[in-house]
Amino acid sequence: MAIAAKHKLAVIEDACQAHLSEYQGKKLGTIAPLGCFSFQTSKTIACGEGGGIIGSDEELMDKCYTVHNHGTSRRGRTEVIGPKYRMNEFEAAVLWPSSRARGNASCAANENAAYLTSKLKGCPGVVPQKLYEGTASGSFYLYAMSYKKEHFGGVDRGRFLKANGRRRASA
Repeated sequence: MAIAAKHKLAVIEDACQAHLSEYQGKKLGTIAPLGCFSFQTSKTIACGEGGGIIGSDEELMDKCYTVHNHGTSRRGRTEVIGPKYRMNEFEAAVLWPSSRARGNASCAANENAAYLTSKLKGCPGVVPQKLYEGTASGSFYLYAMSYKKEHFGGVDRGRFLKANGRRRASA
């Protein structure tokens, strides 16, 4: 943020898959002057396609509104060429209860991720995703991990996943 301020650049925070996540006491999407979220079908809070922008800079928010509103500003003047990137009322009606329910699911996802991470600490060839210091909660859109083949006799990832799948199927 300091570099952006020094060079008078606007920062747009990509929080598209980080709904309800927190870093250093702030919800992601609220750290920069603008924050973006995706509501595409496979995201943690979904309503079809599209997304949302939140912000603390009124001028930047007005520019965003103008672009997504056929280039017409809130003052009713056409200022730029813009598409119609707006969520419709039906999508908003689907999104609202989903976003409210996500709070409980987010707590459970964080608890489950912490549990799984604690169990994987003894497995040197599987490294869970890192939560940086100051991260109070993650989105856990997916629970990601890295596979280190040198800990499994050089077996490539594809073969490791196949073996893991067979073991699950026979269990």
